[in-house]
Amino acid sequence: MSSEPLLPESSPLPKFHEFMPAVLSYLSDGSVRTSKEIRSAVAEALGLSSRQLAAKLPSGRLVYADRTYWAYKYLEQWGAVKSPQHAHFVITDKGRALMAQYPHGVPAEASSCTEGLEVMRAKVAAALEHKITQGLGAGEADYAQLKLIDSVQFAADTLLPKLTVSVPLPSLALHPTCSMTHLGVQPAFEKIANAMSEQVYVPTNWGCCGYAGDRGMLHPELTASATEAEAAELSEQKQFAAYISANRTCEQGMTEATGHTFQNVLQPLERTTR
Repeated sequence: MSSEPLLPESSPLPKFHEFMPAVLSYLSDGSVRTSKEIRSAVAEALGLSSRQLAAKLPSGRLVYADRTYWAYKYLEQWGAVKSPQHAHFVITDKGRALMAQYPHGVPAEASSCTEGLEVMRAKVAAALEHKITQGLGAGEADYAQLKLIDSVQFAADTLLPKLTVSVPLPSLALHPTCSMTHLGVQPAFEKIANAMSEQVYVPTNWGCCGYAGDRGMLHPELTASATEAEAAELSEQKQFAAYISANRTCEQGMTEATGHTFQNVLQPLERTTR
């Protein structure tokens, strides 16, 4: 392990997915390690301060321990590590491949629609190949023309130029989402927000809310851990006229984390342009 801490003393605790590289690095020698050993080694590798190590969730569970747990549990779900016995973990070939593929950290994915879109993408690719090699029969649908457009991008590109904001909002707080960032539509999200208000705030500590479909309902401590820094930052700001995002489960997670009602960006867009 590196003798130099990866985090300065004043840094907030990383999100749970940011613990993943340290978990994989510690397990990279192929030894079977206990969950307690992993927690200790990851804390040392990240250079967590005594203040960071002592931070607790409302449940009383240590935040760093909670995030380390979710890091190796997700890695286990992905097949990057395996558990030969209860509370013991070892890296797999897939884990080593992940380290080689993502030397700067394993990316987090929180899109609840990934599988469905991947299936669609495969069907479009197959349809295109069929069209090229065999052509289309009479009345046969041309699925190769299928194009997926995110609602936020559509609203920014197609709706916004045709709308007039007649009742602007005094201020807005934004929670971008993981999928929004991966799709590259965050600029469109902020464009819509800036059209509705002159005061738009994007938290510096925004990140994955950890709701992950219904997982936040089953394991609220996951969302509490993932949103801690962002929720704390928003609590230090003035009350905003509206809090917006672009994914229903993310909106639910942020509402639970902050006590403010988050809504889809299209809802205030409709109200401000009546």
